[in-house]
Amino acid sequence: MKTTTFLFALIFCMALSLQTIAQQKLEGTIKSAIDNRPVVGAQVIAKGKSTGTITNLDGKFSIKLLPKEHILVIKTEGNKPQEIDVTGKEVVDVFLGDGIAL
Repeated sequence: MKTTTFLFALIFCMALSLQTIAQQKLEGTIKSAIDNRPVVGAQVIAKGKSTGTITNLDGKFSIKLLPKEHILVIKTEGNKPQEIDVTGKEVVDVFLGDGIAL
């Protein structure tokens, strides 16, 4: 019984560590396409998740994504959420204008 419990705990810990190792860090900047100014406080979330990050005063963000997460949802006040495909990217610059991600 003790061996079974130990093995289960060991497998569980290994699975958690593999998921953490497999995460990819994505960095980027969100700016207005109209005046090229940083978009402060935009929410950046992996599609299907409920947590993410927000842009800083320079419009910059950093987020960790799992390999299957390749769509970012960007939410700004007063605009519809925008979806951006970030497949294979480590850095992404996003320009938002008139409710459209460019």
